[in-house]
Amino acid sequence: LFTCLAEPLEDCVLHWDGVLAPGELPLRFVAQGKMQDGILDLICLNSRMPRDTRGDVMACLASLRAGAARLDALLARYQSRNEPQKITAVLEALVQSYPTEAELVFRLAQHYRAQGAVEQSIATLDALGEAQLSLGNKRAAAVTIRHIIELNPPRVDDYKKLLQEISR
Repeated sequence: LFTCLAEPLEDCVLHWDGVLAPGELPLRFVAQGKMQDGILDLICLNSRMPRDTRGDVMACLASLRAGAARLDALLARYQSRNEPQKITAVLEALVQSYPTEAELVFRLAQHYRAQGAVEQSIATLDALGEAQLSLGNKRAAAVTIRHIIELNPPRVDDYKKLLQEISR
């Protein structure tokens, strides 16, 4: 973020806002369904308007929860109508838009598996794992690789070896 304090732009002074956070990225406000208050506190303490920042973050989280609930309701409706192709279409579209959103990819892979498309499930998880590794997120990639190993793919030993390498 920056603010221009003067005109013309050649005389502009920039003020950069940022938060230095310890540990591995990404930082998650919510992990395993539980709010990580320390992360929110860290961000609020580094803000010029901590109450506003806290309110903004809480509003964003509430909208994410509402969206997830609506997605769950839509998928449940398709499931109750025995329309798995619609579930596939919705999840594939979401994963195409958000290919590194692990929860979405896991849902799609689980759906493929339930439909008997294990190879598609493995390929979907493999793409996520590759993306996570390219982003340097070894911890998330290890979780994804464990999901792949559970599916007993043809090259399961290669996945086990990769898991050992990135877990060091």
